[in-house]
Amino acid sequence: MRGTVGSLLLLFVVAGGPASGEEGMASIYGSEVGSRRADGHHFVPSQIGCAHRTRRLGSIVLVTVITTGRSISCPINDRGPFTRGLILDLSVGAARALGVRTTTKVRIQ
Repeated sequence: MRGTVGSLLLLFVVAGGPASGEEGMASIYGSEVGSRRADGHHFVPSQIGCAHRTRRLGSIVLVTVITTGRSISCPINDRGPFTRGLILDLSVGAARALGVRTTTKVRIQ
């Protein structure tokens, strides 16, 4: 964002804006079939969705696998992961769309 005051140019940096990214390990979850997600809906592993500890429920993130560059838009519809060292839990459907079979390093934006 830019603004000017007289002949002085001001530049504002917005931390945590939509372009901000986060990198870390993601896992796959799917054993919770039929249980309720944090957004109140029933969990269906084959649907595309993911769990994040702090990002707003209902927001859409771009998930990119670092090693392959493959990416998908994925709604955050649950809370987690609750395992140390992970930043994201992918539903089985999201993992399939990304070609992921185990934990993998991802970037989310």
